[in-house]
Amino acid sequence: MKRKLGAARLIAAPRARVAVACALILASIALSIGVFHVSRRKQIIRIGYELSEARDQLRQLREQNRKLRVETSVLTNPARIERLARVLGMKRATPNDIRMVNRNP
Repeated sequence: MKRKLGAARLIAAPRARVAVACALILASIALSIGVFHVSRRKQIIRIGYELSEARDQLRQLREQNRKLRVETSVLTNPARIERLARVLGMKRATPNDIRMVNRNP
């Protein structure tokens, strides 16, 4: 009887080892897939935050550009420049005040 139990243990042991090995392989594959999925989700979330920050920066830059364009139009207004010139004592040049300079020596 002892012999039969020993032989059965020897036969059952490799099957149990195979089952445990298969379970470990499946568990490690499932774990790898889970880690990969989590890392991808983390990367997607990080890129989403970067995109949001870039959109905010673009909005701020557009607003700054709009303000600078308004300021440029105000500062280059011919009526304003003429008024400032009069305050500084400048006057319009007459045709006699204009001199032509030759570019070729």
